[in-house]
Amino acid sequence: MVSNAGDIRQPSGSALVLGVPLSDIAAMDESDESADQALRSLDAELAASIERQQRMREELAVVLRHRAMADLPPGFDASAADLPAADRALLLIFSRVFGPATMAALRELHTAPRTPVDSEFDALPADASEDARQQLAERYAPEIRRQYQDHPSLEDAGATAPRGEAFTMSVVVQGLVELYNPAQIDVLRRVNAILEGDRTSS
Repeated sequence: MVSNAGDIRQPSGSALVLGVPLSDIAAMDESDESADQALRSLDAELAASIERQQRMREELAVVLRHRAMADLPPGFDASAADLPAADRALLLIFSRVFGPATMAALRELHTAPRTPVDSEFDALPADASEDARQQLAERYAPEIRRQYQDHPSLEDAGATAPRGEAFTMSVVVQGLVELYNPAQIDVLRRVNAILEGDRTSS
């Protein structure tokens, strides 16, 4: 499409792989200036993404180093010490990116006994069937819904995070991927879809 640099023409498919929106491809046909502007914009987006990912890795590295010194963030009592290792590590990640109000809500939340559904999620094998994952998600969603009702700050915790929602949620998602197996991640995705459906229908 771009007619410079020795008339090298890039097919539309390659442009899509690079992340250039369909609406920009026609503009790139029109002039070298439009093409340069689109590519500069893409370069800036890629640079910002690389920077976010690098900061995510730095945050996770800090958590992993601190795990050798303490299993839980400050303020969590003995009941939280019985959490599975993945959950304790996730709380450490939360403590690096969420604000005081969110962490206070999490501390209160973890004073309650764990439920059978929590234990089932912990034990879910990576090769769990789709039916098992869906059933678990359907049992888990009401518990998460109650947690949000009891602690409203948790439902939109990223929006009040000190370092911004995009960075915070990137770190949290990366932490989830590192700590939980694919079936558990899928259950969380299904729970989120159920809760999102509740919001849409209300």
